[in-house]
Amino acid sequence: MAGQDAPAQVRSKRRGANQAARARAVLDRPPQSQGWNTTDEEEITLRRWRGRTEITALEVLEPRQTVFGTFRVKSESGSSYEVEIRSLEQHANSCGCIDHRVNGLGACKHIEGVLAVLRQQDAKAFGSAAASGNPRVEIYLDRRDTARPAVLLPASGAATKSVCNWLDPFTNRDGELNADPGKIAALLSAWQSAPAQIRRTIRVSRHLNPWLERQQRQRSRIKAREKFIGEVERGKASFDLVKLPLLPYQRDGMLHLAFGERALLADEMGLGDSAGDRRLRAACPAQGHHEGAGGVPGFAQGGVGRADRAVHRSSGKIHFRTSRSKTVRLPPARLLQHRQL
Repeated sequence: MAGQDAPAQVRSKRRGANQAARARAVLDRPPQSQGWNTTDEEEITLRRWRGRTEITALEVLEPRQTVFGTFRVKSESGSSYEVEIRSLEQHANSCGCIDHRVNGLGACKHIEGVLAVLRQQDAKAFGSAAASGNPRVEIYLDRRDTARPAVLLPASGAATKSVCNWLDPFTNRDGELNADPGKIAALLSAWQSAPAQIRRTIRVSRHLNPWLERQQRQRSRIKAREKFIGEVERGKASFDLVKLPLLPYQRDGMLHLAFGERALLADEMGLGDSAGDRRLRAACPAQGHHEGAGGVPGFAQGGVGRADRAVHRSSGKIHFRTSRSKTVRLPPARLLQHRQL
């Protein structure tokens, strides 16, 4: 009986040790900041703590790169993200989560969680990797402050002449990566067919493609806006989508809403913003429609209820289900042809 009880005792001890470790980590939580005015270091410290306490699983995606590699992590919420570790000194690592995309720190709890696990699992190997540095050339998206494509060379300066020659068409005179979206697109295309030695020596971040697609969408919207304004000036298009004529600043607001992927119009009360955005308001979330539908008939043709969700698309038009249990078809003008509206 004693032998049969031994495994249960071992499991109980392990469970107790895990619970104790988790309790210590919870107690180690950094002091909560007062309000929103925090420093970058305070924000990074909080993400380090969350990385130690909220990461539940880690998978190595590059078996030959146990430190400077790619990992899939799972958090307590059940979501999984892919993390790229390329530096143990700078905040130059990458993650696909929204926090890393927008916080401007170059860090997130998933990155910090991976670093904590690697350091804990094999401190000797982690220390050795920190001393020798990343052996590969890294092409990645630097998320610190404003996101921009960047190149990180090995600390030892061991980049071969062939690698430097391959990178030369995509870099500026100072050796930095040319951040023009067209150049980045050409680089990604060239890397797909590059010699095996180049592909082994250079790692191109998987997070560059989403950034490039966003840049291309932004450029497309800028061109569409310029085209629309040009057609208005030539008399081929008009701002007259509502009953009342729009003032110049109202036209600017309308353009801002129509050609912004995610836009916010914040006018002072009484400036007539309702006249400028009534036909666009049908695309607003339910919680953003505070005024109800009472004021719409005075400006736009027909009543428009609150738009709760998109129903379908057809012929370039976006149809929305409203709180009045009917479908509103937004105007087919070029102002409203963007997918993200």
